Amino acid sequence: MKPLSVLLLALALRDSVFAVCQNPTVRMEWHQLSDGQKSAYVNAIVALTKRPLSGQLQDPNRISFYDFVATHTNNAYWAHGNAQFYPYHRAMMWQFDRALQSVGWSQGLVYWDWSAMSQNWWTSDIFSAKYFGAVRSNDPDNCVVDGAFAKDKYQVGNPTCLRRCGEVGYAVTDATAITAPLLSATTYTAFRGDDTSNYHAVGHETIGGSNCDMGNPSFSPNDPIFYFHHGLVDKTWWRWQQSCPGSNVMDYEGLLASGAANPIALGTLPLDSWSWWTVNDVLDTEGDLLCYTYSKSGGDLPIPPQRGCEQKPTPPTAPSPTKSSTKP
Repeated sequence: MKPLSVLLLALALRDSVFAVCQNPTVRMEWHQLSDGQKSAYVNAIVALTKRPLSGQLQDPNRISFYDFVATHTNNAYWAHGNAQFYPYHRAMMWQFDRALQSVGWSQGLVYWDWSAMSQNWWTSDIFSAKYFGAVRSNDPDNCVVDGAFAKDKYQVGNPTCLRRCGEVGYAVTDATAITAPLLSATTYTAFRGDDTSNYHAVGHETIGGSNCDMGNPSFSPNDPIFYFHHGLVDKTWWRWQQSCPGSNVMDYEGLLASGAANPIALGTLPLDSWSWWTVNDVLDTEGDLLCYTYSKSGGDLPIPPQRGCEQKPTPPTAPSPTKSSTKP
């Protein structure tokens, strides 16, 4: 008979495969926050801009706002237009979440569901002088001139200022269009589509302006609105995963960017920028690494269960160890 210690170790290893977080943070939509929470969130992001460029991407206590911009710029080619798009940015949002925790914000990454106000997104108070500044200005360089990231207060990526020239009067992708692939896609590839032209790209170019920071695929994180936008992008992936968790959560396939050492997308490959994590590490938002879900917001249209959809596997319950009459 095997010693009890060996049996317990085997059970622990088996259960670790199915380990899930016990108390996930619920990421909230911007308009669900109180005024006090909004101000605190702005202050937390500002605190990250006070840190110097460090190159310490793995350490949430040292990584700065500028580090996020720099690594996204350096890896933009590898992180867009291929299978790594969603997991790369999920890892980026998770590290940003951890960095915010290190400066005192403990309520999770905040997203903005602009699809719920697609026809008048520019009226959101996220663009007020109290928070992140106007959606566009009369500045000759398109600099943001009010709010916490105004010209002369904030400078990164672009040598002049944070540039924002949102296309006021133009609608962004509405909730119906964003939800459509979630209703029909049965594989990750079908769900992903083309991130260089779908709602993700429209959000960047319309909200930030194609000639300003958000519209630039390399240094778009220069604008803090980037993180609210990619919060919605990550939530969209999460919603598709949750529509059929038994098969969608761990589904990942496709091709990587041309020129990649291994062109086949594999969950075991490390992520660009965030190379201490693999794709598999970030597929499940309630797994060993990640521990969050999302609040319900205005753009969450119903997603009927797909026929034959399997439920997420239930972690096995380890039997209680019993004393053996046979001594090891």
